[in-house]
Amino acid sequence: MQLWERGEFGLDDDVNDYLSFNVRNPSHPDSAITFRMLMTHTSSIQDYSLGQYLVHGDSPIALGEFVGGYLVPGGTYYNPNNYSSAVPGTEYDYCNVAVALLGCLVEAMEDSFPIHCQDSIFQPLDMDATSWFIANLNLNNVAMGYHWNGSHYDSTGLWGMPYYPAATLRATTSSLAQHLAAITQYGIVDSTRILDLTWHFYYDQGRWIWFHSGEIAGFRTFYGFCPAESSAFIVLTNGEADYTGTIPIAWALMDYAQEYGIDENLARPIKVENSGPTIFSGPLQLPKDKQCKVFDITGRVVQPNKMTRGIYFIEIDDRIVQKVIKVR
Repeated sequence: MQLWERGEFGLDDDVNDYLSFNVRNPSHPDSAITFRMLMTHTSSIQDYSLGQYLVHGDSPIALGEFVGGYLVPGGTYYNPNNYSSAVPGTEYDYCNVAVALLGCLVEAMEDSFPIHCQDSIFQPLDMDATSWFIANLNLNNVAMGYHWNGSHYDSTGLWGMPYYPAATLRATTSSLAQHLAAITQYGIVDSTRILDLTWHFYYDQGRWIWFHSGEIAGFRTFYGFCPAESSAFIVLTNGEADYTGTIPIAWALMDYAQEYGIDENLARPIKVENSGPTIFSGPLQLPKDKQCKVFDITGRVVQPNKMTRGIYFIEIDDRIVQKVIKVR
């Protein structure tokens, strides 16, 4: 979505206009698969027998090699079941490979997916010790997964996969809280909600929440927020409980926050007066005769000469007047 904000593509563009390989459902060769379809899980790409590609440690298969080999007929990882019979854009079917394809599209337009995440998300949000790959982490700080075999818990090991943009991100709860805080404050851009793409919307016990969950052998996670209560939750477990285990924890956390939470000194919600972002590289030029401040997406004041790539807001005389995107 950062690349979309910069005008790099349209949500309804054919992804083949950006890729080095061709993505078409063989049952519907004349129907384009678009960015919007990938992000709403309606592309007709489907996950088939992905467990065979799990390995202990990081996968040796490159992202583009796997996704291209999975989606192009005749490819190394191709199977007719990798696509459904549905016309692209007509049926919802959650798909990890579709998310991995989004990672390939980032690489086609910008940079390697891990580098882009580091430069545009992890570093600006101070998400330390966050990585898609085990090799980049101190294993002493990585939780091991476990499986109950009926009498005791067995270690599952640490898994990797070639479609990693859909899974395997390892981070601390404090780092994830930074990311979640940014999303809860600025999920609406220029009066258009864009960050609901690839998120789920769910109602239970009187609450509407935005959330995403995750699971792999030895781990279950649940992560989201309730806009009406200005509360959020992060549940990370190194076991294999289903939603009957993680959802009650999330609701207990929100109940606790509602009853005992305190008002923290958080940045106020930002309403941008200008209708669109300004994209720039190099130093930021600010008016010399005005009281100016620059905020990052978490609401922290940033010195203009310390800005790295990312999204910022400009305040002049106590009014947020512009969103800017530094690209290099």
